[in-house]
Amino acid sequence: VIGDAAHDGDIELFIIGNVNNNNSTTEQPSTEDQSSNIPIRIEPGTKNLILIRQLDKESVEGESGMTIGVRCRPKRLLLDSANRRVDRRISTSDEPINRIWTDDIIIPIRILVTDANDNKPEWQGNVPYSVNISEMSAPGSVVMRISAVDHDQLGPYSTIEYSVEPGPYSHLLRFASPLEGTLVLAGQLDYETLPEFSVSIVARDQGNPPNTATTKVNVQVIDVDDQNPRFEMDKYTATLAEGQVIQTPLTIKPKPIRAEDPDRAIRSPI
Repeated sequence: VIGDAAHDGDIELFIIGNVNNNNSTTEQPSTEDQSSNIPIRIEPGTKNLILIRQLDKESVEGESGMTIGVRCRPKRLLLDSANRRVDRRISTSDEPINRIWTDDIIIPIRILVTDANDNKPEWQGNVPYSVNISEMSAPGSVVMRISAVDHDQLGPYSTIEYSVEPGPYSHLLRFASPLEGTLVLAGQLDYETLPEFSVSIVARDQGNPPNTATTKVNVQVIDVDDQNPRFEMDKYTATLAEGQVIQTPLTIKPKPIRAEDPDRAIRSPI
């Protein structure tokens, strides 16, 4: 814009409402309070546009973009007989003054909001996650399918990578692919040695630095009948006297014969 927008300059600037949203014609002069629904104002006495309210690419906390108009209105010119500009405040001349008016100019301004990595991934469903897995499940079996979402605009800031955090049981679970939430079994389970365990999982976007979200997967291992019965002792002895009556109980050492099912959650009768 050519001209001086200062208080004693030759132009005045006004904001015209959001052209895209409501075609508002409410003008906001740069020299007055510019409170309205428009998130932009003109700094008094300048040509600077000032942001007065947050904008948001996702349109959650503010507009994602808009077109506004700036009306440029030349101030009334006072010219003397030689067509020279006269400042009435300092002029002492008594010669005739010519008042010249010119048309306003409206300048459209398109405001585009670029995306920032201002949203973290959010896990979907009930967290922390819980799942039951049979101890007979083979490595590579699908444990569960989970997902996280990132509300940034489509692109690297909303692209999520999944991983299992290092820990004492992280070797037992893994994601089939870093870019999708299929969790699979990575090692053999055994109810008798590890009936339950937890691992931490992370959803990470592609920002620099990235935003992350962490939660846990709690696993209950289901016991199956995969153990043979087991005697309490490796060896038993008994003494049979000559002429002992049939069906007379024998004395067993070191203790009576007894076996049990090692499948602790099943305990099948023997």
